[in-house]
Amino acid sequence: MEAYPSDNSLLLKAPYLNIGETAKLYINNEFVLTMQEESETFYGLMYNIADNAKVDIVYSKEGSSDVTFTFFIQFEQPMEGSLISDESLEISWENDSLYPYTYNLGLSSADRAAYSAGNSGVHDSASTLKFTVQGNGVLFFDYYVSSEDDSVYGDFGVFAINNETLNLYDNNLLPFTGMTGTNYVSLAGNNPYMGYLGTELLEGKYQNENAEGGRLDDKAAGDLGWISWQIPINTEVTGSDVNDIYIGYSRGSL
Repeated sequence: MEAYPSDNSLLLKAPYLNIGETAKLYINNEFVLTMQEESETFYGLMYNIADNAKVDIVYSKEGSSDVTFTFFIQFEQPMEGSLISDESLEISWENDSLYPYTYNLGLSSADRAAYSAGNSGVHDSASTLKFTVQGNGVLFFDYYVSSEDDSVYGDFGVFAINNETLNLYDNNLLPFTGMTGTNYVSLAGNNPYMGYLGTELLEGKYQNENAEGGRLDDKAAGDLGWISWQIPINTEVTGSDVNDIYIGYSRGSL
């Protein structure tokens, strides 16, 4: 077997039994192709592998019973080479050490690898990715939220810039203040470096309320699906040429 990560293809090789047989390839019990024989070896090329699969190689010969060789493909796409776009300026990143992000097969597609927070079902926890950037710029990214809107748990997509309290997380929903449970969760004071995913930057600060005084967590909680967003970095505002951006999912307490 040989894998080609550039286009998610897989070259399968099977031995020729030298009895005049043919070899057919089935994926999840569906016929895909008849393998080609060359130099006493059968070859079959699978394209765009992006899912777990059951693979059967069926040897057939007229007048004889079929012989089937079965194996399973467990598809995973590592973060290295998948998390940062090839067109991006240099960005280094770190996975969460306690609740790391892992590959999510169901949310991934042929042109997008998705990774899920590791703190699902763990109260008073956060799972974050840390991105380190240099200079001014904008971090563009796609995120996916499927929590219950206005959940009593206080489940939100959140971010912080140069503030590890989001990464360290405690029992009081850092970097947030307020109550959990049936009450509310509010952004910390006038901190311009923390916010719900989807909040806008206005006059150099991420706003806690919109002009009408409403909530800004409408793009951070609920069954939202995929959202494209951006976080601008201005070194004059942050006071540093090198900045850490934490993006993650926080889960509150009962």
